[in-house]
Amino acid sequence: MILSEGGQKIVNLARGQELAEEIRAAPVDKNFLAKLFKAQEDIFRITRLFIETFKAAFLGWRRKG
Repeated sequence: MILSEGGQKIVNLARGQELAEEIRAAPVDKNFLAKLFKAQEDIFRITRLFIETFKAAFLGWRRKG
């Protein structure tokens, strides 16, 4: 996307079409769904870790104050 002097946006639709064709022609990863679920599990695990860490830090801070 390019902004002209007046601030109007110029969108390169031809480039968008090229990128769409590249995506359609890309090889399919047969294990994509399994990798996606594994990544989701990792995100939940890390989120729980941070939540518990913040809860412990906050409770410790409240007890001191």
